[in-house]
Amino acid sequence: MTLRTLGLAALLALAGADSTPATQAQPSASDAWVVAPAAGATTTIGYVSIDNPTMYEIYVTGVSSDVAGSVEIAQGTPEAPTVVKELPVASFGGAVLKPGGMFLRLSGVNKPLAAGDQVPLVLPTDGGVAMKVVAEVRRP
Repeated sequence: MTLRTLGLAALLALAGADSTPATQAQPSASDAWVVAPAAGATTTIGYVSIDNPTMYEIYVTGVSSDVAGSVEIAQGTPEAPTVVKELPVASFGGAVLKPGGMFLRLSGVNKPLAAGDQVPLVLPTDGGVAMKVVAEVRRP
């Protein structure tokens, strides 16, 4: 074997050693839950945690669910909410929607929800990521 052949073999071995591309972490949603609405009510509130492990700030641009006509990100009180058009999530950070802070307002709930039921949510970002999470229905 010539020196040139050995060099080529070594180069090919190094190139094939890790040929899988690095996977970059994506924003995600977790710890979601929805308040069990009163009997006959078609509006309720929910909460979710958003994690952004990327080096770029992201914006959650909306929320949707197949059990509600609309879902909005809001702040203030559930009785007098102020709708938030975009929710910023800092790079290498997160946002937690929790009681006493920001929340999700589900309107036009199209089926009865009881404690233990599951509510799918989709939270799209300005970067085209659609974070999916399942929220558990809970009693307050």
